[in-house]
Amino acid sequence: MPMVMDAYRDPEIDETSIENVSRAKLTNTKMIMKTFVTGALKEKEQGNPKRYDELVSLLLTDPNHVNAPSTLKLYLWIQILSENVSRLDKSCATLVEAILDIDWGFRETKFAEVYVAFLEHLVTAHAFYVVPVLRQLVKGFSYRPVVPSYAKVARSEVYKRNHTALQSVLKLIPTSVMPLYEAIVAYIPKQRENSASQAAYIRNILDLINYVPYLRKQVLMLLITHMIQFDAHIQIELDELQEDVELQEFKLDFDADYASDDSDDEYDSDQEDVEDDDEFDPDGYHSDDETEKRDSEEKRKQKIESMTRKLDAMMLLLLRYLSNFAMEGASPSERTDLFNTLITIFDSTVVKTLKSRYTQFLIFYFCSIDVNAYPELFLNHLLEHMMDSARPGITRISCAMYVASYVARAKFLDVSSIQRSVNVLSAWCNDYMDHHEFRNTQPDASKYDMFYAAMQAIMYIFCFRWRELISEEGLDELVEESADMVHHQSQTKANSFHKGNQTIMKVRGEEDATVETVPLITIGAHGDVTRNWCVGLKNLPRLISSRLNPLKVCSDLVVNQFAHVARTTNFMYVHPIIQRNKKIVLSGMGHNTNLQAVQSFFPFDPYKLKTSSPFIDNIYSVWRGDNDEEDDYSSDDDSSEDGDDESSSSSSEDEEIMTGMSAMSISPAHPHLLL
Repeated sequence: MPMVMDAYRDPEIDETSIENVSRAKLTNTKMIMKTFVTGALKEKEQGNPKRYDELVSLLLTDPNHVNAPSTLKLYLWIQILSENVSRLDKSCATLVEAILDIDWGFRETKFAEVYVAFLEHLVTAHAFYVVPVLRQLVKGFSYRPVVPSYAKVARSEVYKRNHTALQSVLKLIPTSVMPLYEAIVAYIPKQRENSASQAAYIRNILDLINYVPYLRKQVLMLLITHMIQFDAHIQIELDELQEDVELQEFKLDFDADYASDDSDDEYDSDQEDVEDDDEFDPDGYHSDDETEKRDSEEKRKQKIESMTRKLDAMMLLLLRYLSNFAMEGASPSERTDLFNTLITIFDSTVVKTLKSRYTQFLIFYFCSIDVNAYPELFLNHLLEHMMDSARPGITRISCAMYVASYVARAKFLDVSSIQRSVNVLSAWCNDYMDHHEFRNTQPDASKYDMFYAAMQAIMYIFCFRWRELISEEGLDELVEESADMVHHQSQTKANSFHKGNQTIMKVRGEEDATVETVPLITIGAHGDVTRNWCVGLKNLPRLISSRLNPLKVCSDLVVNQFAHVARTTNFMYVHPIIQRNKKIVLSGMGHNTNLQAVQSFFPFDPYKLKTSSPFIDNIYSVWRGDNDEEDDYSSDDDSSEDGDDESSSSSSEDEEIMTGMSAMSISPAHPHLLL
């Protein structure tokens, strides 16, 4: 036996690579090692595990250790064990686990081929090894920050080898799909892992579902849920930050060592247990030590930059994946299946996450892939959910905000879809008023929250899309009624009010005073109707002047911008209502309601992730303001008949509105918090 062990530990064998060994020497060496391996297995079966344990110990030796077996030895052992795979029952589990732990992917090509063949023989002979094999292969999709000294190939080749092995196993054991998904879930990177780890794993899992389409829905749900956690966490941290965060573009190279991720690694080492740490507790910022405050702010800023870089990398990979389903890249049925999957994920996860800022752009982008189908389908989906009284109120309001932001921002929506969205919202609001406006109706943000959400959506869409809301056909009945209304106004005094339009509200300094809150609304400044507005805007005067008083309850920023655009486009003059509303105090306005939680959430605000932004830039409508039309109408506005009301709006206030709305980004609430 000592002779066998001496030959077994032949230093010459340890130093030689597979490619440089002659066939004869390889055969002789294999015969010697086979005697040892088969003998160890036989002795174990007879109750003497000494040589078996020695073999396991050698296999588990750190590859960088001086006594670690060479690639050639490992190669021959695996060949021999593959030929004796029937003997590797459950009693040999420790030996199989040691083989599965071998770092095979970076080694020589012949070694990788023999290793994959062993896995194939193993799962064919013993089904109970399928799960550990799958777990090790999925683990191989994780990013390796340090390439081993014995590496013969780059990281990208290692990933390919793992995919090849996995496909072989799945072909032999088709029923192993669900254990595969469990392995995918088990190895998804933690939040604290750097952007290279996040990107490498997600890229590999997306490659995986190309040949395991059965898991597409589950995997996309997993990955998008993973991403949205980053997204929401970033917004929470931004809410506490006192300065801007500047984002940088980066190159995604899966063979690089990612030295650019040093900030990630530094953050990870300092913040490994950040969830249980009070370091980022906003209550901790009241220290008198200004240096400590600055350090805390800097750490928070680094954390946001790190997490945003991770999210940017993940968005880039998901958008690339979706782009493969473009018109020439997939069949119509494949695209439709994926669209339905994204809608399901949207309903179950995305629409319920009010702090999400970027993840929802996945469905936004996919809608642009087939402009003849998906933009309208997604819009219909949002409108149906918004009007579905069986759904939770917060979800319905969130859908209304999605409608507003989607219609405002989606460049690929055609004019008919934009006008139809306003028509549907307006008709719904009008019907709502028919059922809820009574003699003693009062504005109530909690009771009528859906009405206010829909009205805010209409105003928001108008600010962005008023050009598309102009009818291309002849004068419709809205224009005719507008002209009649303007003619009627010319017969009244400048500050006259609708007699029947009175609401009982509390005014500062008065008790139960009856205040005529709603003046006549001018459609077409000074009776000069110059545009044929779409029929969907027909009901807006009634809705805005209703007892529910949406201009009082909806977001101030949206209301003020709507008033500005409506005036400069000669659509409507509502500044007197806004001025009068300042004197009105509504009970319950300070309480937290679903509306208040969502009304400053516009999910398709400008996309600021620089590396992935090229996918969004060309399909995204930016805020244009009304400069191209303002010169025609603003010059005479300041001398209107309602000068008393208008004079109360200072030029500085108008400037503040335009500054705040220049990008029309009001979520989160404070402009300096935007990425």
